[in-house]
Amino acid sequence: MNTLEVLGQQPVMRALGMALAGFVWQGAAIALGVRALLACMGRRPARTRYAVACLGLLVMALLPVATFSSMLASTPSGAAPAPVAQGESVLTGVTEAALATWAGALLEEARPWLLCAWVCGVLVLSLRTVLAWERAQQLAREGTRRPGERVMLALTRVMARTGVSRPVLLLESASIEVPTVVGWWRPIILLPASALTGLSVWQLEAVLAHELAHIRRHDYLVNLLQALVETALFYHPAVWWLSALIREEREHCADDVAVESCGDARLYSRTLAHLEQLRASAPVLAVAANGGSLLLRIQRLLAVPERGASLHPWRLAGSLAAALLVLVLGAALPAQATGATPEPSAPRAQAPLASKELPPFGPGMTRPEKLSGDIPRIPDSLLPPRYPPGTSWLLITTCTLTVEGLVTDCALIGPKPELRELEVEVLRAMSTARFKPVTSQGSPLAVRYTFNIRITLPNPPPGP
Repeated sequence: MNTLEVLGQQPVMRALGMALAGFVWQGAAIALGVRALLACMGRRPARTRYAVACLGLLVMALLPVATFSSMLASTPSGAAPAPVAQGESVLTGVTEAALATWAGALLEEARPWLLCAWVCGVLVLSLRTVLAWERAQQLAREGTRRPGERVMLALTRVMARTGVSRPVLLLESASIEVPTVVGWWRPIILLPASALTGLSVWQLEAVLAHELAHIRRHDYLVNLLQALVETALFYHPAVWWLSALIREEREHCADDVAVESCGDARLYSRTLAHLEQLRASAPVLAVAANGGSLLLRIQRLLAVPERGASLHPWRLAGSLAAALLVLVLGAALPAQATGATPEPSAPRAQAPLASKELPPFGPGMTRPEKLSGDIPRIPDSLLPPRYPPGTSWLLITTCTLTVEGLVTDCALIGPKPELRELEVEVLRAMSTARFKPVTSQGSPLAVRYTFNIRITLPNPPPGP
């Protein structure tokens, strides 16, 4: 077994894999729920739609953390060789379990590689975020100077109208072509020299009102947190969709403040059109005045507002139905698309306890200790000859541990055809084992327990 597979078997890595895989359906359900709420809201104020979108992204960020903590706290670490039911009935149970959990077994094999791919993606996007932050800081340091008195007076008037009292540094920059806000704790407004010569006083004040709205609303900080969520959950399209929606609604909120400040939506729309002619790509962590879709922003500003929300029943019903379907399917996944071992169906042989009625091993329970039992007898004839020495396999088995410490109702998860005879011998040895009963609050109880059994091909004896 290579190092990657060994690390993948650690409880922390298994819990991380479960959290990331579980977010596949959780993120889809949240996105559909947000879409349903927005369809119900219609043309409500941009700040309300922005709050709903931010709340959805916050839930997306917290759910994997909560799942990781829960899985890490409840993951048993039983790794000792273990038990099983009796020969023929065990094989029947194994067959049924293989048919029910083939997807889980496949993901179990691929889980270490998927985690490695996730780590690589996070590192690449983290580098991208750091470079964007450095580029934004560089814009504020190089090629800047204090603007003229006319611009500073305009800034003072707009700050009074928008209610921004914190210190704001205004600089004229030759490195940018659109107004941009850089920084959160000490915000800086960068104005392009070309815009200062092409804008009237009223247009300049409208642009400054837009940038001051970003500062008053702490949009730079929210944008940074968005970048962190995008980095950690980059593999889910719903995260990118919701994050883009937040940036769009953020610009709408700042537009509303600018229109309220200048008092003329048409004047501000012409200002946006002028800025579009100066459009250039800004760093990811900078908040630019021409962000988002310009055409949609102008259409929104010039449209006649409707009375009340515009409700689309079919959109609302469709989104809610899709979200409910995703929730049901996600909750029904036996292992939430991770390496977790789902409870297989019981063997045909009679068992003293029904596995579906038993709780899984979890926090607050004492770990079972093996008292007696056979050691698997594995002659060379049972070992696959085509594999080199040192090759190992992980046999994952779920069993019932009775209150007497006996092992019953066992089934293999993802059996391997080439190891069939070897698996039968391991199960036979497990069926003879006896354990110290699992207890909870001092009382013995029957539980479903997962055993991870490692089989490794021995190295040939050294030559004389």
